[in-house]
Amino acid sequence: MCSEQLRSTLVYEKIASYFQRMEFLNSPDIQEIFSNNSLGQDVPAMPMFVYKSRHDEASPTVDSDNLVSWYCREGARIHYRMQTQESHRSLALTGILQDLAWSKERFNGLVMPEGCQNSIHSFASTDFDALAFLGETAVGAIERQLGVDLPSLII
Repeated sequence: MCSEQLRSTLVYEKIASYFQRMEFLNSPDIQEIFSNNSLGQDVPAMPMFVYKSRHDEASPTVDSDNLVSWYCREGARIHYRMQTQESHRSLALTGILQDLAWSKERFNGLVMPEGCQNSIHSFASTDFDALAFLGETAVGAIERQLGVDLPSLII
């Protein structure tokens, strides 16, 4: 099953409904997988752009703050952008635009300074020109995943 089929078929399903018991999540093998794939084990060597909603209802802001702080203490180069008026869901959609704009600057040769930068903004950037950086194929894939026509959102 491809991701498009999974999204359309399982989008509102609760994964727990497919299991009689969830205790398997506590097994040593599964816990090892979780542990090996958790953030904060290694310091990123490449510059990072991290954006977060101060009022994130799905992921505690303090967890992101602590992770970014640890990365910064260990020498990572991070631009941490806190959005004060966005929800988790709205920032998931608008955050990609600011991420693309930041990534485009890096690919165009703009070097991120050493250390970490923190910034606070009310809303995410809505620089829709950043989508062009992805190219038509990637934009089409995003449109299919979101089920929207991005150019119509711009107008």
